[in-house]
This record gives sequence, C-alpha cells and structure tokens, in this order.
Amino acid sequence: MWGHFDPLLAAHARRLGELASPGAVLIAAVSEPARPILPARARAELVAALAAVDYVVLPGDGALDGLEADAICREEAADERRTGDLMRHVQSRHE
Repeated sequence: MWGHFDPLLAAHARRLGELASPGAVLIAAVSEPARPILPARARAELVAALAAVDYVVLPGDGALDGLEADAICREEAADERRTGDLMRHVQSRHE
C-alpha cells in the first residue's frame, strides 16, 4: 500500500490489515506529502509497528522502482482525502 500516513489513521491500519494475507508479504510505501506533519522516518516507524506490515519503504531508497504510476496516484489521492477528512473533523471539534 502506498500512502503519506501523515498522520497514521485507524483507516490506514484497517486497510493494511485488509490487504494482509497469510503467506504473502505486505510492503507499505511511505510517500512525502506537500506539508508533512511528521518526518518521513517517524511515519515509517509508525507504519512498521503495525502487525500487518512486513516491510516499509521510503521514496529515494530505490525500493519503489517499478511500481505502477496509476496505482501510486490512486493510493495517494485516497490518502489525501482521508487526511483532509481528519483535519476538517479536528477543526470542527475546536470551533
């Protein structure tokens, strides 16, 4: 799964759990949002702590080479929507 995980949401953890399957390796790719809340390493460590995730990769380490661009874009767009939804919810709670 590809995503910013900034912040890591329960929806991310649920989705990663859904993607995990016995005998398969689950790799989470942590991308860089326009204005990150947490540094990439902190986000990668949070994702790596999830039981469903076997490996975590960051952009620039070569591990993401060969991933399909359209799949990456779909995951990033979904991650942006989840983050936006969370931010709007938090802001509404403080008004």
